[in-house]
Amino acid sequence: MSLILSDVIGDPLDIIASGPTVPDLSTAAHCLEIIFSLSAQAKVPVSVLRYLEECAKSPEAGTKLGDMVKQTESGLYEFHHVQNEIVGSNKIAVNSAVQTADALGYTPLVLSTELSGEARKLGAGFADLAKIAWTSNGNQSTEDESQVATADAINKVISSKNLGKPLCILGAGETTVTLKGKGVGGRNQEIALSAALAMQKNSEVFASADPSKGEGVVLLSAGTDGQDGPCVAAGAMAEPQDVQAAINDGLNPQEYLNNNDSFNFYAKFLGGTNHIITGLTGTNVMDIQVMLVHPPAV
Repeated sequence: MSLILSDVIGDPLDIIASGPTVPDLSTAAHCLEIIFSLSAQAKVPVSVLRYLEECAKSPEAGTKLGDMVKQTESGLYEFHHVQNEIVGSNKIAVNSAVQTADALGYTPLVLSTELSGEARKLGAGFADLAKIAWTSNGNQSTEDESQVATADAINKVISSKNLGKPLCILGAGETTVTLKGKGVGGRNQEIALSAALAMQKNSEVFASADPSKGEGVVLLSAGTDGQDGPCVAAGAMAEPQDVQAAINDGLNPQEYLNNNDSFNFYAKFLGGTNHIITGLTGTNVMDIQVMLVHPPAV
Protein backbone atom coordinates (compact mmCIF):
# COMPACT_ATOMS: atom_id res chain seq x y z
CA MET A 1 0.00 0.00 0.00
CA SER A 2 1.12 3.54 -0.78
CA LEU A 3 -0.06 6.48 1.34
CA ILE A 4 0.06 9.48 -0.97
CA LEU A 5 0.23 13.24 -0.38
CA SER A 6 -1.04 15.18 -3.39
CA ASP A 7 0.54 18.46 -4.42
CA VAL A 8 -0.91 18.35 -7.93
CA ILE A 9 -4.20 19.90 -9.08
CA GLY A 10 -6.84 17.22 -9.60
CA ASP A 11 -4.83 14.55 -7.72
CA PRO A 12 -3.66 12.55 -10.77
CA LEU A 13 -1.94 9.56 -9.18
CA ASP A 14 0.53 8.98 -12.02
CA ILE A 15 1.89 12.54 -11.76
CA ILE A 16 2.06 13.00 -7.98
CA ALA A 17 5.70 12.62 -6.91
CA SER A 18 4.74 10.62 -3.81
CA GLY A 19 2.89 8.09 -5.96
CA PRO A 20 5.66 5.94 -7.53
CA THR A 21 3.53 2.79 -7.31
CA VAL A 22 1.19 4.02 -10.06
CA PRO A 23 1.77 2.82 -13.64
CA ASP A 24 3.10 5.37 -16.12
CA LEU A 25 0.93 5.19 -19.22
CA SER A 26 2.62 8.02 -21.10
CA THR A 27 3.79 7.32 -24.65
CA ALA A 28 6.29 8.61 -27.20
CA ALA A 29 3.39 10.36 -28.92
CA HIS A 30 2.62 12.20 -25.67
CA CYS A 31 6.23 13.34 -25.45
CA LEU A 32 6.20 14.63 -29.03
CA GLU A 33 2.93 16.44 -28.42
CA ILE A 34 4.45 18.30 -25.47
CA ILE A 35 7.65 19.16 -27.35
CA PHE A 36 5.77 20.57 -30.34
CA SER A 37 3.20 22.42 -28.22
CA LEU A 38 6.11 24.27 -26.58
CA SER A 39 7.89 24.80 -29.94
CA ALA A 40 10.91 23.18 -28.33
CA GLN A 41 12.02 21.01 -31.25
CA ALA A 42 15.23 22.97 -31.76
CA LYS A 43 16.23 22.45 -28.13
CA VAL A 44 15.80 18.68 -28.24
CA PRO A 45 18.67 16.57 -29.66
CA VAL A 46 17.90 15.27 -33.14
CA SER A 47 18.64 11.72 -32.04
CA VAL A 48 16.00 11.99 -29.30
CA LEU A 49 13.38 13.39 -31.67
CA ARG A 50 14.15 10.67 -34.21
CA TYR A 51 13.83 7.96 -31.55
CA LEU A 52 10.49 9.32 -30.30
CA GLU A 53 9.15 9.61 -33.83
CA GLU A 54 10.11 6.02 -34.63
CA CYS A 55 8.48 4.82 -31.41
CA ALA A 56 5.32 6.77 -32.17
CA LYS A 57 5.08 5.17 -35.64
CA SER A 58 5.33 1.66 -34.22
CA PRO A 59 2.05 -0.30 -34.18
CA GLU A 60 2.95 -1.28 -30.64
CA ALA A 61 3.64 2.31 -29.58
CA GLY A 62 2.67 3.15 -26.04
CA THR A 63 3.17 1.74 -22.60
CA LYS A 64 2.43 -2.00 -22.35
CA LEU A 65 2.20 -3.23 -18.80
CA GLY A 66 0.08 -6.25 -19.56
CA ASP A 67 -1.76 -8.14 -16.87
CA MET A 68 -0.12 -6.14 -14.09
CA VAL A 69 -2.47 -3.19 -14.69
CA LYS A 70 -6.18 -2.86 -13.93
CA GLN A 71 -8.58 0.00 -14.59
CA THR A 72 -10.58 1.26 -11.61
CA GLU A 73 -14.20 2.42 -11.63
CA SER A 74 -12.99 6.02 -11.77
CA GLY A 75 -11.02 5.32 -14.94
CA LEU A 76 -7.58 5.31 -13.27
CA TYR A 77 -5.03 2.59 -13.91
CA GLU A 78 -3.45 0.76 -10.98
CA PHE A 79 -1.20 -2.24 -10.43
CA HIS A 80 -3.13 -5.31 -9.25
CA HIS A 81 -0.82 -5.88 -6.32
CA VAL A 82 -0.78 -2.24 -5.06
CA GLN A 83 -3.34 -0.20 -3.16
CA ASN A 84 -2.92 3.57 -3.50
CA GLU A 85 -4.59 5.86 -0.96
CA ILE A 86 -4.47 9.67 -0.97
CA VAL A 87 -4.15 10.63 2.70
CA GLY A 88 -3.42 14.32 2.18
CA SER A 89 -4.71 16.75 -0.45
CA ASN A 90 -6.09 20.25 -0.71
CA LYS A 91 -9.59 18.74 -0.90
CA ILE A 92 -9.03 17.18 2.52
CA ALA A 93 -7.62 20.45 3.87
CA VAL A 94 -10.55 22.47 2.50
CA ASN A 95 -13.08 19.99 3.93
CA SER A 96 -11.51 20.50 7.36
CA ALA A 97 -11.71 24.27 6.87
CA VAL A 98 -15.39 23.92 5.98
CA GLN A 99 -16.09 22.06 9.22
CA THR A 100 -14.18 24.64 11.26
CA ALA A 101 -15.92 27.58 9.57
CA ASP A 102 -19.31 26.03 10.19
CA ALA A 103 -18.47 25.43 13.86
CA LEU A 104 -17.45 29.09 14.19
CA GLY A 105 -20.79 30.33 12.86
CA TYR A 106 -19.86 31.05 9.23
CA THR A 107 -21.58 29.83 6.10
CA PRO A 108 -18.75 28.02 4.27
CA LEU A 109 -18.61 28.24 0.49
CA VAL A 110 -16.03 26.29 -1.52
CA LEU A 111 -15.28 27.91 -4.88
CA SER A 112 -12.87 25.27 -6.17
CA THR A 113 -9.97 23.07 -5.11
CA GLU A 114 -8.43 23.35 -8.58
CA LEU A 115 -7.72 27.08 -8.88
CA SER A 116 -4.90 28.03 -11.24
CA GLY A 117 -3.88 30.88 -13.52
CA GLU A 118 -2.30 34.26 -12.85
CA ALA A 119 -2.04 35.03 -9.13
CA ARG A 120 -2.96 38.70 -9.36
CA LYS A 121 -6.09 37.87 -11.36
CA LEU A 122 -7.10 35.44 -8.64
CA GLY A 123 -6.62 38.14 -6.00
CA ALA A 124 -8.77 40.58 -7.94
CA GLY A 125 -11.39 37.86 -8.35
CA PHE A 126 -11.59 37.32 -4.60
CA ALA A 127 -11.96 41.09 -4.11
CA ASP A 128 -14.79 41.05 -6.63
CA LEU A 129 -16.57 38.32 -4.69
CA ALA A 130 -16.08 40.26 -1.45
CA LYS A 131 -17.94 43.16 -3.01
CA ILE A 132 -20.74 40.87 -4.16
CA ALA A 133 -21.00 39.25 -0.74
CA TRP A 134 -21.12 42.67 0.89
CA THR A 135 -23.84 44.10 -1.35
CA SER A 136 -25.62 40.95 -2.62
CA ASN A 137 -25.76 42.61 -6.03
CA GLY A 138 -24.53 40.34 -8.80
CA ASN A 139 -24.95 43.07 -11.40
CA GLN A 140 -21.91 44.84 -10.03
CA SER A 141 -19.55 42.22 -11.37
CA THR A 142 -18.99 40.33 -14.59
CA GLU A 143 -17.49 36.92 -15.08
CA ASP A 144 -13.69 37.15 -15.27
CA GLU A 145 -10.77 34.89 -16.17
CA SER A 146 -9.64 34.18 -12.61
CA GLN A 147 -11.78 31.08 -12.03
CA VAL A 148 -13.09 32.88 -8.94
CA ALA A 149 -15.69 35.52 -9.76
CA THR A 150 -17.58 33.37 -12.26
CA ALA A 151 -21.33 33.64 -12.75
CA ASP A 152 -21.78 30.39 -10.83
CA ALA A 153 -19.64 31.62 -7.93
CA ILE A 154 -21.54 34.91 -7.78
CA ASN A 155 -24.86 33.07 -7.57
CA LYS A 156 -23.49 30.82 -4.82
CA VAL A 157 -22.24 33.81 -2.84
CA ILE A 158 -25.59 35.61 -3.06
CA SER A 159 -27.50 32.46 -2.10
CA SER A 160 -25.14 31.79 0.82
CA LYS A 161 -25.45 35.34 2.12
CA ASN A 162 -29.22 34.96 2.19
CA LEU A 163 -28.73 32.40 4.97
CA GLY A 164 -28.09 35.33 7.30
CA LYS A 165 -24.60 34.41 8.54
CA PRO A 166 -21.13 35.77 7.73
CA LEU A 167 -19.42 33.97 4.86
CA CYS A 168 -16.24 31.92 4.75
CA ILE A 169 -15.28 31.68 1.06
CA LEU A 170 -12.66 29.00 0.38
CA GLY A 171 -10.45 28.22 -2.56
CA ALA A 172 -7.40 26.06 -3.19
CA GLY A 173 -5.03 25.11 -5.96
CA GLU A 174 -1.82 26.54 -7.35
CA THR A 175 -1.41 29.75 -9.34
CA THR A 176 1.49 31.24 -11.28
CA VAL A 177 3.23 34.61 -11.36
CA THR A 178 4.44 36.25 -14.57
CA LEU A 179 7.65 37.94 -13.47
CA LYS A 180 8.07 41.47 -14.75
CA GLY A 181 9.93 43.03 -11.83
CA LYS A 182 13.00 42.13 -9.80
CA GLY A 183 11.42 41.95 -6.34
CA VAL A 184 10.97 39.08 -3.90
CA GLY A 185 7.66 37.41 -3.30
CA GLY A 186 5.47 34.46 -4.11
CA ARG A 187 2.11 33.69 -5.63
CA ASN A 188 0.20 33.84 -2.35
CA GLN A 189 1.61 37.20 -1.28
CA GLU A 190 0.88 38.48 -4.79
CA ILE A 191 -2.71 37.23 -4.49
CA ALA A 192 -3.10 39.09 -1.20
CA LEU A 193 -1.56 42.35 -2.46
CA SER A 194 -3.59 42.36 -5.68
CA ALA A 195 -6.74 41.65 -3.67
CA ALA A 196 -5.99 44.58 -1.34
CA LEU A 197 -5.53 46.90 -4.32
CA ALA A 198 -8.75 45.68 -5.95
CA MET A 199 -10.73 46.10 -2.71
CA GLN A 200 -9.34 49.61 -2.28
CA LYS A 201 -10.95 50.61 -5.59
CA ASN A 202 -14.31 49.87 -3.95
CA SER A 203 -13.38 51.17 -0.52
CA GLU A 204 -16.65 53.09 -0.23
CA VAL A 205 -18.52 49.77 -0.37
CA PHE A 206 -16.77 48.51 2.76
CA ALA A 207 -16.72 51.87 4.60
CA SER A 208 -19.79 50.94 6.67
CA ALA A 209 -17.92 48.15 8.48
CA ASP A 210 -17.69 48.39 12.27
CA PRO A 211 -14.63 46.37 13.37
CA SER A 212 -15.81 46.45 17.01
CA LYS A 213 -18.73 44.27 15.89
CA GLY A 214 -16.51 41.90 13.93
CA GLU A 215 -17.63 43.41 10.63
CA GLY A 216 -15.27 43.52 7.68
CA VAL A 217 -13.47 41.50 5.03
CA VAL A 218 -10.16 39.66 5.30
CA LEU A 219 -8.48 37.36 2.78
CA LEU A 220 -5.72 34.92 3.69
CA SER A 221 -3.70 33.18 0.98
CA ALA A 222 -0.89 30.83 1.97
CA GLY A 223 1.09 27.81 0.89
CA THR A 224 0.51 24.71 2.99
CA ASP A 225 4.22 23.89 2.87
CA GLY A 226 4.98 27.09 4.77
CA GLN A 227 6.99 28.68 1.96
CA ASP A 228 5.72 31.07 -0.69
CA GLY A 229 8.35 31.63 -3.33
CA PRO A 230 12.02 32.20 -2.38
CA CYS A 231 11.31 33.72 1.03
CA VAL A 232 10.43 32.76 4.61
CA ALA A 233 6.73 33.68 4.41
CA ALA A 234 3.93 31.20 3.70
CA GLY A 235 1.62 33.97 2.46
CA ALA A 236 -0.20 37.09 3.60
CA MET A 237 -3.55 38.62 4.54
CA ALA A 238 -5.43 41.48 2.88
CA GLU A 239 -8.20 43.86 3.97
CA PRO A 240 -9.97 46.74 2.16
CA GLN A 241 -8.26 49.43 4.26
CA ASP A 242 -4.71 48.14 3.76
CA VAL A 243 -3.81 50.19 0.68
CA GLN A 244 -4.75 53.54 2.18
CA ALA A 245 -3.01 52.62 5.41
CA ALA A 246 0.13 51.73 3.47
CA ILE A 247 0.02 54.98 1.50
CA ASN A 248 -0.35 56.91 4.76
CA ASP A 249 2.77 55.09 5.96
CA GLY A 250 4.76 56.11 2.89
CA LEU A 251 4.45 52.85 0.94
CA ASN A 252 3.20 52.51 -2.63
CA PRO A 253 1.46 49.11 -2.90
CA GLN A 254 1.01 49.32 -6.68
CA GLU A 255 4.73 49.84 -7.22
CA TYR A 256 5.49 46.80 -5.07
CA LEU A 257 3.04 44.71 -7.08
CA ASN A 258 4.47 45.97 -10.39
CA ASN A 259 7.92 44.91 -9.20
CA ASN A 260 6.70 41.48 -8.01
CA ASP A 261 7.94 42.55 -4.58
CA SER A 262 5.06 41.48 -2.38
CA PHE A 263 7.36 40.00 0.29
CA ASN A 264 9.11 43.29 0.97
CA PHE A 265 5.78 45.12 0.97
CA TYR A 266 4.32 42.88 3.66
CA ALA A 267 7.58 42.86 5.61
CA LYS A 268 7.37 46.68 5.88
CA PHE A 269 3.60 47.15 6.11
CA LEU A 270 2.42 47.37 9.74
CA GLY A 271 5.69 45.84 10.86
CA GLY A 272 4.88 42.56 9.14
CA THR A 273 1.54 42.09 10.93
CA ASN A 274 -0.18 40.82 7.77
CA HIS A 275 2.58 38.37 6.88
CA ILE A 276 1.87 34.66 7.43
CA ILE A 277 5.12 33.09 8.64
CA THR A 278 4.76 29.54 9.92
CA GLY A 279 8.08 27.96 9.06
CA LEU A 280 8.26 24.84 6.91
CA THR A 281 5.36 22.48 7.68
CA GLY A 282 6.98 19.32 6.34
CA THR A 283 4.18 18.64 3.88
CA ASN A 284 2.55 20.24 0.85
CA VAL A 285 -1.02 20.09 -0.44
CA MET A 286 -0.70 23.24 -2.56
CA ASP A 287 -2.17 26.64 -1.61
CA ILE A 288 -5.34 27.63 0.19
CA GLN A 289 -7.33 30.86 0.25
CA VAL A 290 -9.72 31.75 3.07
CA MET A 291 -11.84 34.90 2.84
CA LEU A 292 -14.13 35.94 5.70
CA VAL A 293 -16.91 38.40 4.83
CA HIS A 294 -18.99 39.86 7.65
CA PRO A 295 -21.24 42.68 6.34
CA PRO A 296 -23.14 45.01 8.72
CA ALA A 297 -26.48 43.44 7.79
CA VAL A 298 -25.42 40.03 9.12
